[in-house]
Amino acid sequence: MVAGEYKAEYLERAVEALLVAGIGAALDVVEAEWAATDAVTLPEPANWDRGYRTWMLDLPSTSYPYILTIFVNRTPGKIAGLKLQNAEYAGAISVFVVADTEAEVAKIAHRYAQAIIGILQSNLVIEGC
Repeated sequence: MVAGEYKAEYLERAVEALLVAGIGAALDVVEAEWAATDAVTLPEPANWDRGYRTWMLDLPSTSYPYILTIFVNRTPGKIAGLKLQNAEYAGAISVFVVADTEAEVAKIAHRYAQAIIGILQSNLVIEGC
């Protein structure tokens, strides 16, 4: 295993832990923001995972929302004139939801994204990353 791959997994785990710890409160904030104009109940995540799982499609609707985090690419680079290295990681946070209508799925997914973005913006520095 290459050191960069290990660090990508470390980052993946750190982001997942951050989201798990903050998603309940973040969903509450988003629900409250939309309550007066277009209320939708945002269910807590039923499953968390790192990496994509093809068997997800076989799960019952009670297994959703399902949140996946994955960080797969590392781009190392040296900082000109310094004995430091800068590494960039490309990653994805995917949210899979189930609802009765496509419109409801879109609302829930967009509001989950709003909650996740709020968590990430509130935690621009993740310890050790």
